[in-house]
Order: sequence, then structure tokens, then C-alpha cells
Amino acid sequence: MQGLQAPDRYTFRIVLEEPLAPLLTLLGLATTAVVPQEEVEKPGGDFGHAPVGTGPFTFVRWQPNQEIVLEANDQYYAGRPFLDTVVFKIIVGARLEEAFAEFLTVCPTFYTDF
Repeated sequence: MQGLQAPDRYTFRIVLEEPLAPLLTLLGLATTAVVPQEEVEKPGGDFGHAPVGTGPFTFVRWQPNQEIVLEANDQYYAGRPFLDTVVFKIIVGARLEEAFAEFLTVCPTFYTDF
């Protein structure tokens, strides 16, 4: 039998019809991930805006065209990350100088540390 299989909770199997040389490379891409089927199929269809995972940070919120906020995952297998929170600010249509000025208000010592 070919295709994608999950024989148990901790096993994911890929069975190919024929060899595929770049398979390991494809599996290593950032866009390739195994996700829980029950999360993808939840009513409301909001999986793309409420991701799940097992990385060092957990998803808190995504405000389109504003920011993405992540918090430290206390249950991360390699231990809790050093940072408590990571905020990705999304600058849409702003000039580079304005975006950099906003960055310096949050991290005032960044520019002087060099």
C-alpha cells in the first residue's frame, strides 16, 4: 500500500511507488510539516490562522498586517527557550526609516551595541 500512513500516534510512514531522490530535501523544507488531522478538520476551518506545533514557541495571536506573537513553550523537549516572547511586527507600506525608528523605540540599545 502506498501513500501517507499513521500506524500509531508516534509513527508517520511514507510509502512510495518508486524511488524519489529529492524526498529528504523536500521533507526538510520549512513548508513541509506533519500536522494533526483533527486540527486541520476542526469546524470553522481556521487552521491556517491558528497553527499548532511542538517548537520552542507557541502561537498566541496573529493580527493581519500588524503582528504575530509567540510565547515560550515550557514543554519544549530541549528546555524552555531563553526568550519569553517573540513579536514579529508587520510593516505594510511604511518607509524603511519609519520601520527602523519604530524598532529603535522597542530596542533602544540595538543601534549603540555595534
